[in-house]
Amino acid sequence: MTDVDPARAGTSEEYLLLLRQRREVAGLSYRQLERRARRDGGSLPPSTVATMLRRSTLPGPDLIAVYVRACGGGTAEVARWLAARARIAAAAVVPPATEPGRVRLEPAPLHREAGPARGAEGGGGPGRASVPPPRQLPPAIAMPVASARACAELDAVADRCGSGLAIVTGPPGSGKSAVAVHWAHRAADRFPDGQLYVDLRGHRPGTGPLSTAEALTYLLVGLGVPAGAVPADDAQAAAVFRSLVADRRMLVLLDGAVCAEQIRLLRPGGPDTCTVVTSRDSLVGLAVHDAGRPVRIGPLDPGGLGPAPGPRRR
Repeated sequence: MTDVDPARAGTSEEYLLLLRQRREVAGLSYRQLERRARRDGGSLPPSTVATMLRRSTLPGPDLIAVYVRACGGGTAEVARWLAARARIAAAAVVPPATEPGRVRLEPAPLHREAGPARGAEGGGGPGRASVPPPRQLPPAIAMPVASARACAELDAVADRCGSGLAIVTGPPGSGKSAVAVHWAHRAADRFPDGQLYVDLRGHRPGTGPLSTAEALTYLLVGLGVPAGAVPADDAQAAAVFRSLVADRRMLVLLDGAVCAEQIRLLRPGGPDTCTVVTSRDSLVGLAVHDAGRPVRIGPLDPGGLGPAPGPRRR
């Protein structure tokens, strides 16, 4: 534990001041931070650290995670810094609690661009600002071939009654994430209440997988919940998430999973929701115990335009 508590920060400037203090408490130079990050498989050039600590805007979550770990922080401390960052970022668009000392767990009502979701009511009450549905998908890239079959299988999952679950798997470099994002953009009209996206960092060099607490914070902040109001208990946070999306037509794309346990608390339970998971692992547990439908993506050919061709028949 350190004396630098990111929860004390209320603005980006205060957050950056605490980041500078965190390095001072650790007693590390920029070069020492770089060596520590490299030892853990990350990258933290001194010029990057200097620029980050001089700026007045919030650094990216990945940079913060590498920096705090290099300062000697463990997983729990990294999660606190990321939660504080998400809270400060959300404060710019989320109205504060209306009563002193109380934090509202429900988000502002969505301003739907299509018809209302099943069970939803119009309006939202006085004093509650309308926010647009979350549109968190990364940019789509062209998929010249190979994606038609996978997209058809994903369409079938989305057409199911109940909460659909698809598991898009394939070897490294097969384009499984690109296919999932491509389909999600194409199917956006199916989910007028929004598309949530979380990079679970399953196999990214230099960073560990995203914890359940971190992933739930991303999901809830995306729905308009202040990060400071996210329950510390994973099961409670998951229950809040399921409650908020229960009557909404939403897509949740969880990219880069490493195991089934990483996914189970992140799934919505509403009848009009769909969850798409990508992983280089098969995640058999999700298929067997959670009725997930595997969608296999084969290796790309050298040109990256589709599956590698099979052997020719003579």
